[in-house]
Amino acid sequence: MHDPLTDDRPRRSTVTRSLVLGDAALQYSLTPRPAAPLVVVELESEEADTPRAVEFVRPDQSNSQRVHVIDRVTRGIQSLASPFRVESWRGGSLGLGLRALLEDRLAASVGPEDLDALSPLLLLRTTNAGDTASTDVLVCSRVRSVGTVFIRVSRIAHDGDTPLVDLVTDALAALPELRDHIRIQAHGYTTFEAGTEIEQKINLLAPVPIWGLAGELWTAIDRGDFPGYMTDPGYELTRWHFVQHNFEISGPDGEQGHFGFQEQPDGTYQLKHKRFAADAIRREESFRKGLEIPDRKFAEFLQAEYPKLQVRPLAGFVRTRFDLNVESCITGHYFGIEIDEVTTLEDQPRRLRQVELEYLQTRVHHGMASSTIDADLEELTAGVERHLARRDIAAERSLYSKLSFLRDGLQSP
Repeated sequence: MHDPLTDDRPRRSTVTRSLVLGDAALQYSLTPRPAAPLVVVELESEEADTPRAVEFVRPDQSNSQRVHVIDRVTRGIQSLASPFRVESWRGGSLGLGLRALLEDRLAASVGPEDLDALSPLLLLRTTNAGDTASTDVLVCSRVRSVGTVFIRVSRIAHDGDTPLVDLVTDALAALPELRDHIRIQAHGYTTFEAGTEIEQKINLLAPVPIWGLAGELWTAIDRGDFPGYMTDPGYELTRWHFVQHNFEISGPDGEQGHFGFQEQPDGTYQLKHKRFAADAIRREESFRKGLEIPDRKFAEFLQAEYPKLQVRPLAGFVRTRFDLNVESCITGHYFGIEIDEVTTLEDQPRRLRQVELEYLQTRVHHGMASSTIDADLEELTAGVERHLARRDIAAERSLYSKLSFLRDGLQSP
């Protein structure tokens, strides 16, 4: 896997990382507090093969002994060395250790309300190659109790000995880049190939408890078994339940596929419409919501709404699904690892258990590209396969769709 940006920096370089805290008014439309300093916290350096589109900093990863304070008016800098590592940020406020350090050293010039105004602004990832260097500028996009997320908005080329004050000043100038995709969470993603489901499947060949498997995979991702990937902070696991009534679309040519009427809590239905002639990674998919269909007259509804399509009823099913929401820190692509168990609504119910790996969306960031979606999907699929093999869970990679499963039931004795 590689970063989509052209990048000629040496591989396996040491990347120094700096967390910049500053007045929230530098990112949002707030009354500024000029006395609020810029606080630069030196984080752990790391060995990195490639730049990152996304960086996630947990509270304990913000611990540091080296802190620099920049006066925004005079541009003067003061370095504060602590005898022990202090936590710089937790949840929505300064870490207690850093706050105590700042209150002790800056009491003459900075008041409590100035410290209250501080928020995570930037994460700087700098690679130094001697006389030259480059810094990826990542801007804070999400704050959670479990950690803080930063998104790359630009890359700065500079001299290797550039003063920290100048580097931070240049990085702050990048704050307007992608501003409303960064500071408005609902605008933080885009979807490549909209209207197309991009999905790989793994059939589980034994009756493995899918809830336990979901928890195992979550733990595996968090402990680093999927290098370069993280679960979505604050939205790591979602749980789903569907009752669905199904119809096959057999013609005309080019229209083959599947209709699924999903029951909603308010008594309406969501209609899922998939168009595909054969099981494949990419399938056309669309939805209609809020449909009222009295007495479950689904066939009559389809005849009225889609008179040119040839349809036949298939078994309904109940589906339970546990989704791990996973993001590539390298490319910003976002996937669901969706573990489901389907039980048909038949006199002799049949069951299907699968892990579906589906591309969902992409973080809006500097250098984003669709060209790495398939490589990421393959990488995630292989990672799940390795996990299943280590657990001796019988499984096979497949494109086996729910439609094929339902059709196969018609052929069973």
